Amino acid sequence: MQLNDDKLYFSLGFTFFSFDLIESQIIWQVRPDTAEIFEFYDLENDFLLRGELEIHRITKNGEIKWSFGGKDIWVNMEGKREVQIESNRIKLTDFNNDKYIIDFNGKLAS
Repeated sequence: MQLNDDKLYFSLGFTFFSFDLIESQIIWQVRPDTAEIFEFYDLENDFLLRGELEIHRITKNGEIKWSFGGKDIWVNMEGKREVQIESNRIKLTDFNNDKYIIDFNGKLAS
């Protein structure tokens, strides 16, 4: 969960929500992944979500900017971090330990 400007952002199963604490109502909800959403991170003025099948960049207004999928699911059984955000790139590790480096636009970095 994360609190910003009287808005609570959180994931619950398959869905990512924005909830207005003053009005006590859901502002928006999205289901970007066809499977579970495990966690989310701040990425510039957006969120980066780690779903089971894809990585998603979502605005604070609930718009999906992009999604990125690898060869396998975004769960690592060997204890390696699946997502590492650095200053200008995102390092990803999937179930099979395949590694990916993408930019903040969801494109593979060279």
